[in-house]
Amino acid sequence: MALNDHEFLVLERNNRGVGVASELTPLNKKVYKIDITGADDVSGITLPDSGPLPGGRLPVTKSATPFFSLDADTLAAFGSRVPEKLEGLAIGPRLADGQYLILAGTDNDFSVTQNAGSTTQFDVFYNPVTGARIQCHIGTFADCFSINADGTLGAAFSGSTSGFDLIPGLLYAYKSTGSDLASFVSPAAVPLPATSTILLAGLALVFLSARPRRT
Repeated sequence: MALNDHEFLVLERNNRGVGVASELTPLNKKVYKIDITGADDVSGITLPDSGPLPGGRLPVTKSATPFFSLDADTLAAFGSRVPEKLEGLAIGPRLADGQYLILAGTDNDFSVTQNAGSTTQFDVFYNPVTGARIQCHIGTFADCFSINADGTLGAAFSGSTSGFDLIPGLLYAYKSTGSDLASFVSPAAVPLPATSTILLAGLALVFLSARPRRT
């Protein structure tokens, strides 16, 4: 997420938490500030999986400590756990005291999966009380299998499905403090043409009328 023309907030994640093919621990959902000033353009080269950039190229500057951490903020309604991949980050409106709202979110695409080599899709259901996950034929509780803590598929599930629901999308809200976002430059508001406004209104109606299981 851009703070200005050279500084960005970057969300790091390690695919640990409640999801499909993911382990539940350890957690690592941290946001760092990076600065591209003086960094080399690496868009045209093949990057190594780890280690320094090839050819002595200079990387971005990364803050030594996290800007903030998401993994400590669990939700009781989500079984006091975190989703395996928070993947959205945005700065919201400026508040009355001059601070900013910061939003971090995830969609729910990890609630739909399919096994390797299969064209059959499955839903993944989660029980926030027990922490259990099961995989069933999409749209039903038929042909369900348990999902192990490490994300692998377990044995056929024949227990009660009471308390299970689709893994939801989640939205976390934070508030900046002090001079956290002193370098933030708010993008200029760009008015939408009338056709775009009509399209967005139509999309909103479609979203509101969608099946509850997908919201």
